[in-house]
Amino acid sequence: MSESYLSGLRELERKLEKLEDATAAKALRSAAMASTLPTVKEMKAAAPKGKVTHRTYKGRLVAPGFLSRSVKRSAKIGNGFVSVAIGVKREAFYGVTFLDRGTKKIPARNWFLSKFEGNSVKIVTLFKQKLAERIKKAAQ
Repeated sequence: MSESYLSGLRELERKLEKLEDATAAKALRSAAMASTLPTVKEMKAAAPKGKVTHRTYKGRLVAPGFLSRSVKRSAKIGNGFVSVAIGVKREAFYGVTFLDRGTKKIPARNWFLSKFEGNSVKIVTLFKQKLAERIKKAAQ
């Protein structure tokens, strides 16, 4: 990774350490979730949509667009670190397993991983901006 978009994170880390633990954790999680929101929206928009209803492996009948509605993210925080997982619900596993990667009979559509990799610099830049805002707000 290039240093250009990572610069400034050490300074934010020092400011974050000056805050109370609960406040710092909330600011860190909030900034992480806010920085991934545009990427998740792009993924939802790029998800392949069928034209007819279909049944999931659980036997549930779902409408077209089920895959795009199943794109979710969650954040975990602990020991001063935050991680955000972006994925699909279990019932829509086929979206990443078969449609994104492709199979012998289904060509790869590259809607999930390509969006994430293409936005990685944007996520870090937005994270720095949002974290600075959250720290400034918490320090007041």
